Amino acid sequence: MGNFYLKKNRIGFKLSATTSLLIANIICFVIFSILLLINENFIDYIALKPSNIFQGKYLWTFLTSMFMHGGFFHLFANMLSLMFVGKLVEKILGPKRYVLFYLASGLFAGILFVLSS
Repeated sequence: MGNFYLKKNRIGFKLSATTSLLIANIICFVIFSILLLINENFIDYIALKPSNIFQGKYLWTFLTSMFMHGGFFHLFANMLSLMFVGKLVEKILGPKRYVLFYLASGLFAGILFVLSS
């Protein structure tokens, strides 16, 4: 872990892109879980549903679905994988290209999911 996760800058410590994505996924999981407990219909505003996309509704779900998980174990398994694989990919690509790659991969997967339905 050491210097890879936290790099010292002039102001203080800066998180790596991998750590930032891990935190973003966990925060989104908590927020989405609370929203779904309040009202199960919020799933339409968070999850990628091909029927909604074909109707031109909720296009932002291409983005939100990248940060949605089907339960705690799903989140844990994905974040464990992201921690180990993401660390290596971030080293190879650099933090900015890594985040762009992460988002582009999620968008591409969402498009394929919608088209394959």
